[in-house]
Amino acid sequence: MTKVYRFLLVLTLVILIISGLNIRNQGMNSLTLEDRKPVLALLARNDEVKIFTLGQTHTYSKQELSTDMAMARQQLEKSRLAVNSYLRRFEKAARALL
Repeated sequence: MTKVYRFLLVLTLVILIISGLNIRNQGMNSLTLEDRKPVLALLARNDEVKIFTLGQTHTYSKQELSTDMAMARQQLEKSRLAVNSYLRRFEKAARALL
């Protein structure tokens, strides 16, 4: 359980740091009249998703993202099965040595 709490604590800390950097960027924009993009942000409107990373904008269509997510799930499942198979073979080898 402590690992879950540690993970949540680190995740909260990262979110707070990113939020602080984004707020600082907004303040700098107000003071200097520059148009700096957020450090990290996600904006979903209609059929497109914009991801802002370190001041750069990446635009994707929702259909493209859903297709990529389906492919990623398939690849993740293949990888999980391969690791599972490897661990079973490793376990058999370890038992044979003992």
